[in-house]
Amino acid sequence: MEFLRKRVRRRWAGQSAVTIAGLSLAFIASLAMHGSVQAQDPSSGAFCPTPDSPPVVITQDSIAYLPVETSIGRLRELCPAAYESAYGDNFGHVVPALAFPFPDLLVKATQNSTTLVPGRSPDDWVITGGAAVLPRGVPITATWSTVRSTYTWLSVTSTSRKIGVSLCEFPMIGLDLADVDLGLTFETQSVDPKAIPGTTTIAAVWVAAGINRRVPTLCKTQTPPNKPMQQTALVF
Repeated sequence: MEFLRKRVRRRWAGQSAVTIAGLSLAFIASLAMHGSVQAQDPSSGAFCPTPDSPPVVITQDSIAYLPVETSIGRLRELCPAAYESAYGDNFGHVVPALAFPFPDLLVKATQNSTTLVPGRSPDDWVITGGAAVLPRGVPITATWSTVRSTYTWLSVTSTSRKIGVSLCEFPMIGLDLADVDLGLTFETQSVDPKAIPGTTTIAAVWVAAGINRRVPTLCKTQTPPNKPMQQTALVF
């Protein structure tokens, strides 16, 4: 899973990013293809406290009752079932994570470090599964057709078969779409949203935090749909 916004690519390129060589062999042995698996077993059948009104609601500032900008130490207190884990991309980069298990949902808070730092907030959140909704009530199992009809201001990029989407109306939230072959090269490039099959589904949701909490460049440079062009008054 790669959310392919430029700011997320910098997450791996910065000095704080870590590679497989920087982590223990036992830690890496737990990492599976296409993302993350647990680095240690969670308690059998244990889940984070379930919100009063399922499913879990994802916003720019929180996932359920978990604030995206609070410390790892505080997040452990909010969910005693949380366990240490890892997140890895298909390019071999691995970072530690704190995993929050919910029924039919796994939420991970990642840090750009070699080990989790309790006093620091996460640098990214990644959410996979089915029991959660995005702003405006869109389920995270939705198809691309639903995403396009609900969020009209989108920035879409692709690297090979990996497609990343920025919800520019909610710029701290991004989506990884399921793999689809658009015949594109490995180099990151913008994608016409209409070129993506409508039946393509969401594979993962990202929420930016910490050093990555900034508006994606394309969302800052694009004109929002239905926004009139700014006109300059002429003085005679």
